[in-house]
Amino acid sequence: MKVGDKVRFLNEVGGGEIVGFPEKGIVLVQDADGFEIPVMEREVVVIETNHLNIPKPATTAKPASGVIPNRAAMADVADEDLPEVDLADLPLAYRPKTIERKGGDELNLFLAFVPQRIKELSTTRFDVYLVNDTNFHYRFALLSGEDGMYELLVEDVVGGNAKLHLAEISLADLPRWKRLLIQGYLYKEDKSFAPKPAESIALRVDVTKFYKLHTFRPSEFFTAPALLLDIYRNDRPAHPMVFKAEDIEQGLQHQEQTAHVVRQPARKEENGILIVDLHATELLETTAGLSPKEILDFQVRTFRETMNELRREKGRKIVFIHGKGNGVLRNAVEQDLRHRYRSCTYQDASFQEYGYGATLVTIR
Repeated sequence: MKVGDKVRFLNEVGGGEIVGFPEKGIVLVQDADGFEIPVMEREVVVIETNHLNIPKPATTAKPASGVIPNRAAMADVADEDLPEVDLADLPLAYRPKTIERKGGDELNLFLAFVPQRIKELSTTRFDVYLVNDTNFHYRFALLSGEDGMYELLVEDVVGGNAKLHLAEISLADLPRWKRLLIQGYLYKEDKSFAPKPAESIALRVDVTKFYKLHTFRPSEFFTAPALLLDIYRNDRPAHPMVFKAEDIEQGLQHQEQTAHVVRQPARKEENGILIVDLHATELLETTAGLSPKEILDFQVRTFRETMNELRREKGRKIVFIHGKGNGVLRNAVEQDLRHRYRSCTYQDASFQEYGYGATLVTIR
């Protein structure tokens, strides 16, 4: 790099012209508005110079097959005959090497959402970044979907100790980013390293947080407040749903069921009566990131699994504890009993033993 080279920022939008080198490893970039911005050399790439990165433009006349135009033929072509080339569209011919840091082999990767106008959350757009706070390169595919069916959002590679801009989205785009699956592997270039396992990690994005100002907080990665979701933290996958490479196909088929850590069914048996507690706090380790509908669907699924498991045990009595609440779960259970399990009988369970909000079912 030298003074006069035009550069583009790798991790931010924009660029400019190099006007100086104030200290080792730092370049001074003057943008289109005349502001001089100090930037680390590894965070910019040269896009225009006399001898680096810019291939000679082809002539408008296509040479005959097997014929290579010589220098004299190129000299006869006037400048106006050459095709226009947008420098921003040219592929990068230079990629800075990762500057490794002590402790950087411990994995820390994050998905970040940065509002463009923090005080206008209801209308602003959001920049989405993948933050790689490690010494490894990370090649990944980011997928969106549910019920085991996914579509590709982004496929790329982010260098070590860098961040990559993935997309610019609006609030209307958030449903597509609600359930994500990221598959990737880590490696180093031009040196030996201890390999990390290739894994698939499910991410749930709580879209309600995007309407709350306190959701977006300062971080060491951005000058503006941001929402960071852990992919890896301290060398461990942050989400409990992790697939090894050989289990990806099976994991995708059961993503909805295993997205949250499930406790053992809250069951106990007293006096020959099986008691099943359908409260979400008894069935799931956490309900964070789940909508009320998703919680209800899981509770109903647990009810059905229990009924299907015991459907052949004639005379079997089961008490389902669903709570009083607003009656939504109770209504869902009774609707299933009326339509799916019509041969079974049911009634309110003993108030003295189970309080309000319990149904006694007898298998017939």
